[in-house]
Amino acid sequence: PIWITFWATWCGPCRAEAADLEAMSRQLADTDVVHLAISLGEAGDVVRDYIDSGGYTWRTLLDPERRAGAAYAARVFPTHVFIDRNGFVAAIRPGILNRIQMEALVDQHLDLEAR
Repeated sequence: PIWITFWATWCGPCRAEAADLEAMSRQLADTDVVHLAISLGEAGDVVRDYIDSGGYTWRTLLDPERRAGAAYAARVFPTHVFIDRNGFVAAIRPGILNRIQMEALVDQHLDLEAR
């Protein structure tokens, strides 16, 4: 199962959920869920500076031309996409999520298994 978060460093709501996103990413480290944070339309050095300054450890990918974002219709920052273990998109949630919402969506859509 995969949880994708489309975001940007300049996005206020993305910044607001960053601490909860980090906590969830750490919580999922002992599961088979892969969490990917995909930065849309930004340069690598900008994203790296943001990640380093915040002490974030989530897996970060760059989508400078926003192709992946377009494939998942990520028009709002942040947008969360949950892909089940069969490879199907189980849910797309645009907008900010708090920790409780993140946990509920992961539990509902990603069928957790311990490693």
